[in-house]
Amino acid sequence: MPLIWIVGKLFVILCFCATVITSSDTLELEDTFTCSLHMSISTIPNAGRGIFAGRDFKGPLEVIDRDPTLVVYYRDCHDNQMEDYLFLTEDPEYTILAFGSAVIYNSNKLNKSVDYAPDQRQARHKPSTRMALEETTRPFTNYTDMVLFTARAIQAGEELFEYYGDIWHEARGFVFAASPLNTGEIIVESDSVTVANTKITLPTTDTFSSGMYHKVCLSNVYVNESLVFEAGRGLYASRAFEEGELVIVSPMLALSRKFIDSTSYRSFLKNYCFSNGKSDIVLAPLTKVAMINHQPPPEDNLEMRWFSWTNDSDPIEQNWKYSVDELLSSRSVLLDVGFHAKRRIEKDEELFIDYGLDWELAWTSAACHMYDQRGCKSITSFRSYISVPEKFFPIHWDL
Repeated sequence: MPLIWIVGKLFVILCFCATVITSSDTLELEDTFTCSLHMSISTIPNAGRGIFAGRDFKGPLEVIDRDPTLVVYYRDCHDNQMEDYLFLTEDPEYTILAFGSAVIYNSNKLNKSVDYAPDQRQARHKPSTRMALEETTRPFTNYTDMVLFTARAIQAGEELFEYYGDIWHEARGFVFAASPLNTGEIIVESDSVTVANTKITLPTTDTFSSGMYHKVCLSNVYVNESLVFEAGRGLYASRAFEEGELVIVSPMLALSRKFIDSTSYRSFLKNYCFSNGKSDIVLAPLTKVAMINHQPPPEDNLEMRWFSWTNDSDPIEQNWKYSVDELLSSRSVLLDVGFHAKRRIEKDEELFIDYGLDWELAWTSAACHMYDQRGCKSITSFRSYISVPEKFFPIHWDL
């Protein structure tokens, strides 16, 4: 089910409160793995994906997740799928795209359970979005992480909600309750609300109890410094995985290659996009998939496969059914990709995919220039797409 209005977000990141994150706060993994967060189909009708608690959270200010972020110019966010998945910043020129659960939570003013803020420790070193964007020679984003924390106690199985703010909803003509509304007085009555004297039942807390939809553990992976030289941070396995097992899924923004190429000199986004080199469609991940680094075969340990949330649909058919025009004109994210273990993966092992030969050649040239070796081609920054596997895109997406 595609994402509809309630999944988007364009909201100001608030100043960070020191009581939320201190130097001792970490997202440590226990010896016995417990999945803290799941992604599945939301309990809100027609709202697409949602985030669910895999365990109890005892009260407010408990850290739920920490998402890497990428700075994007505000003027580059209009008329494409990015617009409803971005956060405004203190600088009106720039917005932030988070790689993780932050952009998947739905909005519920009556039942808000999650809040977010920049990581205070990193913010001391990265005081402005302008500074982050001016570091154009880096091949990866190193901007301040977004920390997500509880706004109240949460029960296992409960869908988690942010609130995008009155400005976001008013700009789209909404008065918020549990589903798209008419304006009117809102009265909370246990498990329902009354809006303009029309009663609307609030959604249940377990959307996958019926077995209709897959649920995917987002806690299967975590971000840490990469073992790869000059790669920045990487993605690691929180537990062991057997060959063929699904490790992580990401909804994928469908963006125009022409658009990404035209803006690549002022953004790192191109380095996180997947392309086949023939289509005007490129895919930008919305989860921590963006942090997976490159290793050529046989060192790579993950492979890409199309993913469907419903048990009774073919993933390839589900994702290939859209035309280029449908993908680029949709304000909702329509595509999902899963990343599966190519072999057994051990707990705390770094995860890798093969970025492809074109990327390797581009990186070799860039590295030559960065380390001032003789005879190198002069370049100002590294920008290159990640190649999808051969025949991963349908032929009707090609130019």
